[in-house]
Amino acid sequence: EANGCTSTVTSTVVSVSPAIPTPTLISSSSQLCSGNSFSITVNSSIPAGATYSWSGPGGIIPNSSNSPTITFSNAATSLSGTYSVKIVSGNCSSSAAATTVLVYGTPAAPSLTSTATTLCSGDSFSIMATNSYASGTIYTWTGPSGAVIANSSQSTTLSFSNVSTTDGGVYSLVVTSPSGSCSSNSSSITIVVNPTPSKPTIS
Repeated sequence: EANGCTSTVTSTVVSVSPAIPTPTLISSSSQLCSGNSFSITVNSSIPAGATYSWSGPGGIIPNSSNSPTITFSNAATSLSGTYSVKIVSGNCSSSAAATTVLVYGTPAAPSLTSTATTLCSGDSFSIMATNSYASGTIYTWTGPSGAVIANSSQSTTLSFSNVSTTDGGVYSLVVTSPSGSCSSNSSSITIVVNPTPSKPTIS
């Protein structure tokens, strides 16, 4: 009150909404090979009417505001990265929850060729994978017995000399990414080794 005058009382109502808890995320897979699928799900309760603000390696994920789960099929390596979500209710939003998904490239099935597919005992031959692969790729070669061929994991080429008929059969190759996480389909090639006739005796 000043000089006998009284101001009008003004009031306002302030509404304070409760804080929205940070959501919990569950991923169906944290590491996978390209071509497979994965999903990420909010595994916690949210306020009624709230929406989801999802983002991924490429930015905001469209058409996902009403879904507690995001799903990706036939995943490419470009989907590898961090995914996050905020819960939005009115003018309030939670802190972001985040999870990381790594999508590794799956090597292409190798194309195999040989210097010869039919030969005689005592001859030589080589089998090659003609594809180009990243440094550090792992090569698993198996021979006619089905056993892994020793000392061949770093080589795209197998070489054999002075072969015998037991060297004939099916040779296969599976290529594994440098991370060791993803493997190609197996490719095979068949080698035939015929016995060399004995030198004839002339009497």
